Amino acid sequence: MTDARKLLQDALKLSEEERIAIADALMQSIDLKTRQRLEAARRSKVMERIQKVVDGEADAETFDAVRKVTRDTLVDIEFPRKP
Repeated sequence: MTDARKLLQDALKLSEEERIAIADALMQSIDLKTRQRLEAARRSKVMERIQKVVDGEADAETFDAVRKVTRDTLVDIEFPRKP
C-alpha cells in the first residue's frame, strides 16, 4: 500500500470536522490558478445540473416524497432537550 493510500484511509477515519479542516488545508496548498480552475469547473457542473432541472431532464423527487423521507428520518433522531 502506498503512503498516500494509507494516509487517505487514516484520514477517512477522522471526524467530519477534522476531514473538512484537512481538505481546506490541502486546497490552500494548491496554487491560486489551479484553485481558480477547480472552482470554475465546480461552478460549471452546478450550472449544468441546474439547467437539467429547468429543462425537465433531471431525476427529481416530489415535495411530498422529500417531506416524507425527512419526517421519517427525524423520527429516528433524538434531539437534546433544553432544560
